[in-house]
Amino acid sequence: MKKITILIAGDLGVGKSSFVTQNFSKTYVPTVGVDSKDVTFYTSHGKIVVTFLDMSGSFAYAQFHDQSVHEADAAIIMFDLTRPDETTARLDYWEALCRRIPTVTVGNKADLHDIHSDYMTMSVATGHNCTEPLEKLFSQLFQQDKVTIII
Repeated sequence: MKKITILIAGDLGVGKSSFVTQNFSKTYVPTVGVDSKDVTFYTSHGKIVVTFLDMSGSFAYAQFHDQSVHEADAAIIMFDLTRPDETTARLDYWEALCRRIPTVTVGNKADLHDIHSDYMTMSVATGHNCTEPLEKLFSQLFQQDKVTIII
């Protein structure tokens, strides 16, 4: 069994908490500080226990940003495809913050907006492509050609 910590970063309201809990809700409740959740994945390369650090996108909690990155082995940076100008404006900040660890940047809410993106896209609401960012990070972290989550 392998254990890793993955930071989930990005602006407010992009779907970070819904991704971590796999519980989509139309009611928005912002994360305060950092929440953590352990999730077990069964993969083509064995069992992986992931501690997700669901970090607030609010800069009122910026003091948690550096600390959370230092605890993480990898990061998923999320933005909202329905608000690309607003939520990609600070991608440079999030990417610079996570520069020392493997990172995947992904646009969420693909079910609501048909857009071409240079980034990986997914929809937490429908589950579309939600395993792809994890599989990419697992492959990088464990230096494997392809790690597949077995559902």
